[in-house]
Amino acid sequence: MGCESSRNVQIALEPDSTDNQPTHRSFDSNHDAKKQGPILTEIQIDIINSTWPLLAEDKVTHGMCIFMDIFLVEPKIKALFKLDSEADADLIRNDGRIQGHVSKFMSHIDNVCSNLDVVVSQHYDSVVIKDLLLLGAHHATIPGFEFIYFGIFVKCLHLTWERVLREEYTEEVRDTWAALFEFIISKIQEGYRLYYEDQQPHDNHLHLHSHGSARLKDDSG
Repeated sequence: MGCESSRNVQIALEPDSTDNQPTHRSFDSNHDAKKQGPILTEIQIDIINSTWPLLAEDKVTHGMCIFMDIFLVEPKIKALFKLDSEADADLIRNDGRIQGHVSKFMSHIDNVCSNLDVVVSQHYDSVVIKDLLLLGAHHATIPGFEFIYFGIFVKCLHLTWERVLREEYTEEVRDTWAALFEFIISKIQEGYRLYYEDQQPHDNHLHLHSHGSARLKDDSG
């Protein structure tokens, strides 16, 4: 499925959905997990397990649709990939950097969908959550990346999911995916904030402490 309907994308970002700047806070995994409670119900887990295979049939194409929408909503994001602001759809789709980023982006979603038990339990020592935290930290190192872009990503995820699932993207299904997107983005945002916290005493490494630890070196890809 192509992204023809992306041409008329219009998204109004909700002021409260994301902050313009990362906020700094201490990281207490046990406190956060207790405060948040379960992210997904059993019914919602079933919904994701039944709809994700449809979305995963062509992850690259669907992922590319997400990014085409993102570039339409906020053309400045093209510059993060060293693309000209006037770069057309064909040039973007054939760009190796975009293709690689799309593949990695969809792999992160696939990894979460394949480990929903981690989402429910919120074990901060799990590889899934550490990967999301490190992904957020990596985005903090990208020159020109703005915190508000996370909100654009979420809204464009919904656009593609609705485009692919069509009538199956009911209110219940949308709410279910919204809960999962919120979990994913919240962990990425947390890693983004933690990177800035870590830069106060250190310049070259990110340390994410919970029950275990993770480190992102400044030369990571």
